[in-house]
Amino acid sequence: NRLSGTVDKDYYEQLRNDKAKPLINKATSLRTAPGSIFKPCSAITGLEQGVISTGESIVCTGQYTAVTPSPKCWIYGAENVSTAIRDSCNVFFYTVGHRLGMESGGTYNSTKGTDLLKNYAEQLGLATKSGVEIYEMDPHPSDRDAVASAIGQGTHAYSAINLCRYVSTLATSGVCHDFTLVSKITDYNGNVIRDNEP
Repeated sequence: NRLSGTVDKDYYEQLRNDKAKPLINKATSLRTAPGSIFKPCSAITGLEQGVISTGESIVCTGQYTAVTPSPKCWIYGAENVSTAIRDSCNVFFYTVGHRLGMESGGTYNSTKGTDLLKNYAEQLGLATKSGVEIYEMDPHPSDRDAVASAIGQGTHAYSAINLCRYVSTLATSGVCHDFTLVSKITDYNGNVIRDNEP
C-alpha cells in the first residue's frame, strides 16, 4: 500500500537498500541451485542413456569414492532409482553423474556428463525460459562437475518459475507447457484477438 499513489522517497530508498531485495520479482529474477529437486532429471537422463536401469541397486556407503575429494551422503544401504529419489540418496546420483561422463575407453569426461544433463533439463522445461510475458533471467544448467551436477549442485542456477515449469512437466508425464500471465486478449467489443491455449 505504501507504494500505491505517491511514494515516500525515504521509504523507497530503504527498500532499494534492503539486503532481502523486496523489489525484485523473486519468481523470475532470482536464480539458485535446485539441489535435490534436480535428481528426477538425473534419473531420467541415466535411464534414457542406459547407464542405470530400473532394477539396478547401487550400495550407498555414505561416501562416493570414485572421485576426489569424495562427496558424502547420509543414506546407507542398497538403493534403486525409485528409492534413491524417495530417500534423496546423493551417492546413487553421484554414480549416475559419473557414469554419464564415462567415455567408451573408460576415461571420465565431466563435460560429456554435464552436456547430457543439460539436454534433458532443456527437454523437461527446466533449462529453457518459461515463456512468461514478463522479464525472466536466463536459466543456467551446470557446465562443470557432472558428479555434483547430478544432485543439483555444480553451477546450476534456475529461477523459481523454471523450477515450477520443470515440476509441472514431471507431474504431467512429460507435457511441457509455456507459462503465461495472459489467458486471452480481446478488443473493446469482446472479440478474441489472441487466445493463449496451452
